Amino acid sequence: MPKLRGPRKRPKGGPNWYACLTVPKALRQRAGKSELWRSLGTSDPTLATKLYGAAIEALEAQLENLVGDSLAEQVELNRGPVLTAVRVVKEGQTLFKEVAEVDPHLVAHVLTQTRKDQSETYPLVVEALKGNKRFAVTWEELREHYAKVRATKKGQTLSSSALFEVNSAIKVMRQYAGYPDLLAVKHCRDIYSYFINESGLKPRTIMSRLGMAKTMIKAGIKHEVLSMTSNPWDPIDFIVDTRPEDSYRSFTKEEVQKLFSLTENVHIWYVLFGTALRIGEFWSRDLSHLDGQMLVVTATARQKNRLKTDTSNRRIPLNEKALRYLQESLPFEKSKDTLQRRLRADLQSLESRDEKLVIHSTRHTWKTWSRRVGIPIDVSDEIDGHKKKITTDVSDGYGIYPDELLIEQNNKVWQFLDDLIS
Repeated sequence: MPKLRGPRKRPKGGPNWYACLTVPKALRQRAGKSELWRSLGTSDPTLATKLYGAAIEALEAQLENLVGDSLAEQVELNRGPVLTAVRVVKEGQTLFKEVAEVDPHLVAHVLTQTRKDQSETYPLVVEALKGNKRFAVTWEELREHYAKVRATKKGQTLSSSALFEVNSAIKVMRQYAGYPDLLAVKHCRDIYSYFINESGLKPRTIMSRLGMAKTMIKAGIKHEVLSMTSNPWDPIDFIVDTRPEDSYRSFTKEEVQKLFSLTENVHIWYVLFGTALRIGEFWSRDLSHLDGQMLVVTATARQKNRLKTDTSNRRIPLNEKALRYLQESLPFEKSKDTLQRRLRADLQSLESRDEKLVIHSTRHTWKTWSRRVGIPIDVSDEIDGHKKKITTDVSDGYGIYPDELLIEQNNKVWQFLDDLIS
């Protein structure tokens, strides 16, 4: 393998450092790549240097999988008896005779003796050969199975955000257990402790990530993809210090005025403040979703035909200014991430900004304003998509309000916003 070169930065990448492994020319055709890259997850060069060695080892393992048979394939190819020499004493003479016998320990030793993770893979190979079972699944295989289970159950694939959480959870679990079947309760306790005390993530993010880890293992056990019989995450109590609804706050009057005086993205902020749209709902709209003075929110291919909840399907009333802004700017050709970066840059300009003031705070602000101007709660729930999924009363079952009523009520919010920024 090539010599270690130290952390590198991508030519057109962000601030983080990377480990880069150059694929030898003889192996490039089989690998399909000339270089393998792995983010070190930090912009600190000192920390990047400490993480570099482990990242290079992971890249070498990745290259080994690309150019050679996986360990699971090798196990399948080496099932059955092997020849061993048996010492026989006959008439005072020592003879050696070759005998074919099933020796899973010998096969496991041969297949794993050159691997850095031999202590982990050797018992898994022995177990697979003794029980005539398939070799333990990898983290990637478990992830694919979990994605299929979710797609079958919910009728849609994992969203990009959910996939990110799954991959992030796998990245940490892999450091404690090379294969899912090796994950133990003690590992889960250590992982939980790491997330709570060292990761620096918000409680809501931690619960989301660990929740994905737990349900992925649960799916593997339920469908007998994993050999373990109990979920090692079950004994771990996830404690949330901050409730999700307390994670964000509304904009103050002064912050809204300051934002509109500084930003070049007035048309975007104006629509977000007046509609309670989520950023994904906003970005995925196009001109076909404008119906007179209403904006139709429905699943689109741009967001992989998904919305956050069933109640997110709705019609949102616009005023003349918001309608004009949307007609001039839709559709957004760039990615949602690009749009979010623009808006986050605006938020950075606010001296009063804290971690609870985010793009999503426009929804909280709209809700606050809707109460202030006297919009009935059931009408505001209809506009922002918080209407009830299950009705318990006859009066709750009407659910859908005529456009004229929604326009009339939301005009109170539009007027409040116009007065604020005029």
